[in-house]
Formats: sequence, C-alpha cells, structure tokens
Amino acid sequence: DLEAMTIAPDEPRLHVQRGIALRQMREYEAALESFEKALALDADYVRAHEQMALARHQLGHGEEAIAQLEVVVERMPDELELVMALGELHASNGRLEAAGEQFLRATELSPDDSLAHARLGGNCVRRDLIDEGMESLRRSLEIEPKMPLALFELARALQQENEWSESLAMYQKFLELKP
Repeated sequence: DLEAMTIAPDEPRLHVQRGIALRQMREYEAALESFEKALALDADYVRAHEQMALARHQLGHGEEAIAQLEVVVERMPDELELVMALGELHASNGRLEAAGEQFLRATELSPDDSLAHARLGGNCVRRDLIDEGMESLRRSLEIEPKMPLALFELARALQQENEWSESLAMYQKFLELKP
C-alpha cells in the first residue's frame, strides 16, 4: 500500500491508529501513550483528543475525560466530533442536561447530521422532554430514514406516550435493519 509506505513515525495519525487498535484490545494505558505521542506531534489533532478522552473514560476516569474534552472543545468549539464525544461522555456519566447541551450544540454546528439529532432526541426523551425528543428524532429520520438509533429511540418515546401502533412500526423498522 503506497499510503502506508509514505507514513513516517512522526505522523500523528499513525499513533492515533495504533492507539485505537490498543483500545480495541483493552490495552488502555498503552493506548493513552499513543494518543499522547500524537498530541506531542500535533496539539490540535482532534481525533487524538477524542480518542484519549475515550481511553480515559474506559479506564474509569470519567471526570478526567470530561475535563479534557471540555478544555479542548473550548479551544475548538466548532469541531463536531469533539462536541458529540463530550455529550456522550456526559451522558455516560449521568449528566443528562450537560449532554443535552452538547447534542443541541452539535445540531447547531451541523443541522443535517442525523446522528446529532438522534442523540439529542434520545437525550430529551430520557429527560422527559418527550415532544422535543420526538421532534429531533423525526428530524434525524428525515435526514437518514434508516438511522438505527433514531428508530429505536423514537419507538421508545412513542411507547412512553402510549402510541402503541406507531411504536411497534418503529420497532419493526429497527428490527428490519438488523440481520
């Protein structure tokens, strides 16, 4: 592969890819080292920050991961990946309101991002903001009619509202996506 031959050891993305592989193998400490090397080469490398925070989270350092991403998002407020990752970390740490703020921000940064609308919608439903949640989930499905997360979350929201037929239809669409 020609691209692989042109990647130098001082290439930040090489260290990020290595770190991602290590994360997949549950070698979180070694993954952190790879992400640190990438950031030493390029302090603004968005993917390295995101992946480092995820590795910290997987090590059980959720607060540290959130703090890191908050600083980076403050420096790079228009980076959709970072805003979404911060929202997901907040959500996984039970901070639903803070997560919702990030997902809303993501939809503002990228109004046609189906995943951002799906995350916002699911978050709203969890906070009992059912109407807002369903609106965002329906927007996600307008953008990408087969968005699994939006179908599943909308089915749950409709179920909460006792809209059984429509809920079942959404669950069926979701199940048809899964072989």
